[in-house]
Amino acid sequence: MFNISQLKKDLINKTQEIRSMDNNIEINNILENMIIELTEAEFSSIWIYDFPILRRERYNKCEDISIEGKEGLLYECLSKKQSVIYNYLSSEKGYVPTIDNPDNIRIKSKVMVPLIDNGRFVGIATAYSSIKKIKKFTNSDLEIFQAITPFIIESIYQMKKNSENIAIPETKITPNTDENLII
Repeated sequence: MFNISQLKKDLINKTQEIRSMDNNIEINNILENMIIELTEAEFSSIWIYDFPILRRERYNKCEDISIEGKEGLLYECLSKKQSVIYNYLSSEKGYVPTIDNPDNIRIKSKVMVPLIDNGRFVGIATAYSSIKKIKKFTNSDLEIFQAITPFIIESIYQMKKNSENIAIPETKITPNTDENLII
C-alpha cells in the first residue's frame, strides 16, 4: 500500500538535497528514479520547456526535441495542458516516434504530466515501460504522479538556476491548480 506520510518525508529530504546540488544530471536522476519508483514504470523522462524545444538532461548531455512542428503526443500534452495515459502508445493517433520515443525503445505504455506553475508551462514529466516490462498505467498512477509535480517543478527551477546562474524564486511544495498555459 502507498504510504503518503513517507512520501511527504521523502519529498522534504529530496528537496533539501536538490537545493544544494549544482549538477543537473544528478538532479534529473533523482527525479527520474523517484517517478520510476512511485509509478513502477521501467523508465522516466523529465522534459524542460524552453520554447521552441523540450530539453532532457541526462548522461552528461542534453537532448532537444523541437515542438515547432506541432506534432507528436508530447506536443499534444503541452497544448492541451492535460495529463494522459497511453497503454498502447505506438497505436495512438498522433504518435511520432522521433518525438515520443527518442530513446528508440519498444515502448508499450506511457503516462505524461504537464508541469505548469502559475500559468507558466515548465515542462513535461513522463513514465513509460517497454515490452520487456509491460506496465498498464492506471488513474492511481496518474494521481500519485500529479501529486509530486510541485516537487518536480521546483527541481526544474533548480536545474535552470544551475544552467543560467540566475536567481529563480523559490516555490513551495503545494498543489498548483492554475491551468492557464503561456507559450
